[in-house]
Amino acid sequence: MSFCQACNRRGTWQGHHPTGRNAPGEYFDPEFTVNLCHNHHTLCHDDWHTLGVANAPAGATRQQEVELRLRRLAATLARLDRGKNILLGDLASVLVDCADDLSSPLD
Repeated sequence: MSFCQACNRRGTWQGHHPTGRNAPGEYFDPEFTVNLCHNHHTLCHDDWHTLGVANAPAGATRQQEVELRLRRLAATLARLDRGKNILLGDLASVLVDCADDLSSPLD
């Protein structure tokens, strides 16, 4: 028995992988999971679709994969934050900034 890390409901939950899978379907970080109820797990994946990070592009470079992982992790942290935890929201913003830096051309 555990708690959903988004809403604190008690139950038995599946682990959500905050960085998801690569194009071949392997988890980027298989040991890194967050316990979520069905509703919040679904919302996290909906967030990824909304942000355009749900699907890993085939043939992505290592840099593109790191950017994708950062964006997915930021989305998950923002979902967990829900305006309640300044640290998670700030961390999510920093991760998006890092992902933006990776996607920008070098000066």
